Order: sequence, then C-alpha cells, then structure tokens
Amino acid sequence: MQSTFGQASPRSFNPMLASKLSEEARRAVNEVFDAMSTWRTETANSSEKNGEQVIEKMAAAARARLPASRVKRRTAAQAGSRGVK
Repeated sequence: MQSTFGQASPRSFNPMLASKLSEEARRAVNEVFDAMSTWRTETANSSEKNGEQVIEKMAAAARARLPASRVKRRTAAQAGSRGVK
C-alpha cells in the first residue's frame, strides 16, 4: 500500500473566507502556521547538521581507505617482483 503522506491536491485560495473566521479560529490557524514554521526550521537545521555528519564520515572512510589501497598496491608490487602469484 502506497503512502499518501504529504500529497495534496491543489486548492484555490479565497481570501474572503479568512474574514469570516472567528477570533478563536484565526488564533488556531496562526498556531498551525507557527508550528509549521518551527517544524520547517528544525527540519532544515537537522538536515544541515546530519548532512555535515554524513560528509565528515564519508571523508573519514575515504581517508581510511586510501592507505589500505596503497598497501595493497605495494604488497602486490612486492609479490610480483618476487615471482609470487
């Protein structure tokens, strides 16, 4: 079963409907927008932090791999010069 989270059909906005909201409904809508704004900011900050961590770990893995590849080449070259297969 495919998730439909985050999928929405386009809707037309009618600004006249906002004027018909009660004060309580306006406060509730503003709280929703504030919560969405906070969520967006926290998600962006988390993505940035986690992205930096991923890049750092990838760089560490590349650094760790580089000497190993050099060791393999040297070992293979030394084995080849000794006639070892």
